[in-house]
Parts: sequence; structure tokens; C-alpha cells
Amino acid sequence: FALLQVLSTNAAPLLRPREIRSKNGLVSATLSVEEYFYENSELKTGFWTRIYNPSSSTGDILSVGPTLYIRRGEDVNLQLINALGPETGTYRDINSYHFANTTNVHTHGLHVSAEAPQDNVLIKISPNESYTYTYSMPDDHAGGTFWYHAHFHGSTAIQVGGGLLGALIVLDEEDDVPPAIWNLPEVVLVISEVEVDLMLTNMIAVSGDDLYTSSDNYYPDVNGYSFTLVNGQYQPTITLTQGKWTRLRIIFSSLLDVLELQITSNDIRCEWYLLAKDGIYVYGAPRDLQKTVYLAPGNRADVVMRCPASGSFALGAASTSDIDQMIILKGEVEPSSEAPDEALPLFDPYRPDYLADLYDHNFTFSFIPIPGPAIGQGSCALNGMQWDPRRPLTSIETGSIQEWTLSNVGRHPFHLHINSFQLNGALDLTGYFKTGDWHDTIYLPGVTSVVSYFFAVDTYTTKSIIHCHFLPHEDLGCMGYANHTGPEGATTGLVGHGMSCLGGSTGTARYSIFHKLYTSE
Repeated sequence: FALLQVLSTNAAPLLRPREIRSKNGLVSATLSVEEYFYENSELKTGFWTRIYNPSSSTGDILSVGPTLYIRRGEDVNLQLINALGPETGTYRDINSYHFANTTNVHTHGLHVSAEAPQDNVLIKISPNESYTYTYSMPDDHAGGTFWYHAHFHGSTAIQVGGGLLGALIVLDEEDDVPPAIWNLPEVVLVISEVEVDLMLTNMIAVSGDDLYTSSDNYYPDVNGYSFTLVNGQYQPTITLTQGKWTRLRIIFSSLLDVLELQITSNDIRCEWYLLAKDGIYVYGAPRDLQKTVYLAPGNRADVVMRCPASGSFALGAASTSDIDQMIILKGEVEPSSEAPDEALPLFDPYRPDYLADLYDHNFTFSFIPIPGPAIGQGSCALNGMQWDPRRPLTSIETGSIQEWTLSNVGRHPFHLHINSFQLNGALDLTGYFKTGDWHDTIYLPGVTSVVSYFFAVDTYTTKSIIHCHFLPHEDLGCMGYANHTGPEGATTGLVGHGMSCLGGSTGTARYSIFHKLYTSE
């Protein structure tokens, strides 16, 4: 998708979304879905959309929802209020854009039940209705970076693409990771591509959404016009301290594009390393990133970053990325006279039983393309089937270990609800995808292949929703589900393990050379 390249002259500091934490073991939050007019003079863009909890009816920040901080074993009450007006579009069929003002919420990546009142994405919350989700976090849930977003079939893309999303962090306990990791300052970065031309042309032609057809809306006449925000801001500035590690919790949302995120301006030789993908620590973290963080829609990445000198840097899209925006986030590094942080220890993180290594079932899934008349109007099918809530794709037994083969995941990002999966037989020249890594969403660059994917059908007798995370494809039918059979509470019997340090550390030689170079000048 195209961006009319605009370099922001605004040095606005990066905003932290509102944070909600537990009180006496209970996290209580309210999300109110309301109309909002986003207008940015630098981008020459203004349009009506829907966001969570707006503080006003219009503004130049497309605010994301509050960041929810949760600990394992806690309860979460999430009230979702649909404050939108009545539906105005025309319903064609279940696999079309429809009911733009009907909503619900998905807790993407959490290992919780898919039955109401937990992560049931088949719930329908109509205009002027509300619903309270109640989640019981497992006592052994792993810490990690997750997110929540709208997920009503037929309006998922319109709503998520327009801003109905937010971060959800499950906090580590002190013994889960080394002290140097546990004590890191951290910043949440919700990176969202806003595909304006796709939403305001192709989608409204089918959905009839009155917000996107408003005469108030305007944007540059560029085919495929889009731009990318961080925490709802265009090219904000993050501030780091020279020589100090910072943890970046990165969440990526897009409708049809993949982001290859790099340090695109780096005269001061900042370094970064990979801690986790899709909310689950990699083995031998922190891992050398080489150059690129690969993010399909729905993916998350936790990285640690340190800069040996004061000055400026930028994070942006690589030239090979679908997104054409070299500067997504500006960075400023403040000088410090303090000694630099030590190198970080390499470690094997805490693994609960549901994330024990899996290496007897074999099942094949294939995304089969279904072309449409315009961009955003094509879709795909899972093994030849489009979404039908009466027909499961397959049945799997709670407590079993599954090995699945996926095809066409270089064209369609595969997302599995409730249970994350482990890569087997990964071949990747970039080093980003490795055997044993865990994901809940997978999209493979052209240089990468994976033989199969293992996952444990752990604890819950429920439905696992499966879909393409190019969300227009999901709305247009590229979704299904697996029925879980057998007794509730069944597990594989495999046992996880505690955290252990592996010896060695990250960043020592490279950093010391650059630090000496810059401090001696």
C-alpha cells in the first residue's frame, strides 16, 4: 500500500496509553466503543471512525485502548459498551462486510477458554448493548505481550483497521526471568497501519457503513493510501538514555500488509536483541536480531535496545516491506555520565506445562485463494471451506498433542486462538524463525520454510477459532474452527520448567567497541 511520504515536523513525545492494573487481585476495565473524527493536517487526512474511550469527539491522535496489566491467577472483568448508532448498511451474507456497528472483543494470544464469558468471539454486541467478559487467568499463565481487538465476523477489518485495539500485558513473576530482564524499563509500542483508501473505498462499497461514507471524510487521492501510527500518533519521538537497556513491547496491526521493522537511521550504532515473539520468550534470549523484526498483522515482538551514544535514531519499514514508511518512530538518546548497563545474560525462560516442548496427530491446512473484484474484496478458504458456524473444520481432543502442516502461509498469516504453536523444522536464513519458537500467528517470508507446527490442546473443551489474519479475508470467509472434544481440564501430561541462565551474555563485544569509539571522541 502507498504512503504519500510526509516527514512529520512535529517532535511530539510518544504517549503512553492509559494503564489499568489490578486491585486486590481483580483487573476491572471498561471499553466504550464510540464514534470519533480523526483529523491530521500533516497527512491532509480526516475521517470518521470508531475507537475505545475517546476523550473528545475529534482529534489528531487515533488513540488506542488502555493497556491492561494482568498477573497470572487474577480475575479480569472487562465491560464492553457499544455506544454506536443503529446499523445502516445492507446485510448480504455471513461472509461479507456487514454490521459495521456491531462488535465484540478478542484477547489475542491469551491461553484462556473460548467459551462465554471469556474469549468467545462469536458473541454479538449490537448498538446500545453491553457485555461483561470475565476471564480467569490460569495460575501458571506465562508472562508476555498480548493485545485485544474487535472480532465480530463481518466488521472485524473495518473496526480494527479504524482503531479498535489495545495492548494487554501479562506480567512476569520475579523468578520467571533473570533480574536484569525483570527490572528493565519498558515501553509499549502499538504500531498500527491505517489503510484509509482500502477502508473508505472498497469496504464501504460492500458494507454501506455510514461513517466511512460521510461527506466529512477526506484524504489524498493516492491509490492504496495508508499511513502508520504508534500509539495513535504519527511519527512520535521516544526518548532513551545513553548506555541503558530499554524493553520495547511491539504490537503490530494492519489489514493486508506485513512490516519488516528495522532501525532505519542509526548513526549512533544502537543495538537491539529479540526477547520474545507473540508473547512467548525465545530460547536463549536475548537473541541477536541481525537486522529485522518480521511482523505480520497480529504478531508481537519484545526487543531490548541500547545505544552507546547520545543522538538520534529511527525505527521504520525496510525497503522490502509492504509498508512504505521509512520513519515510523523517531528516537532521541539523552547523554548520561553513568556507567553503561552490563550485557544481558542469556537465559531459558520459565515455561508452564502448556508450553512444554512438543516433539501424534498430523493434520494439513491449506489457504486456498478466492479472488475478488478489487483489493480487499478477495478472500481465501481453509481446506476449501469458508466460514460456517455450523460446520467445524475438524475435531481435536483436549489433552492431545497436535502436529499440523500449513500451506500458503507465505501469502496468508495463519492465526490460532487459545493455544500457541511451536515451529518444527524451521529453515530461515535471517535467523528470526527457529525450530522451537512459539507463535500464535505465522506468516513466512519468502526465504523461510517450516516443516510442521506442534501445539498442545490444553485444558479447555471449547472451539479453537482459526483464520487468516489479513482481516478482510477473515470477514469474507477465511475462518473456521476446530471442536475440542474430551473432558475439560485434560492436559498432555508434559511438564514445563523454571527459568535458567545459560551462561554467556548479549551485546558485550559489539557494545564495548562502539561505546569506546563514541566516548573517546
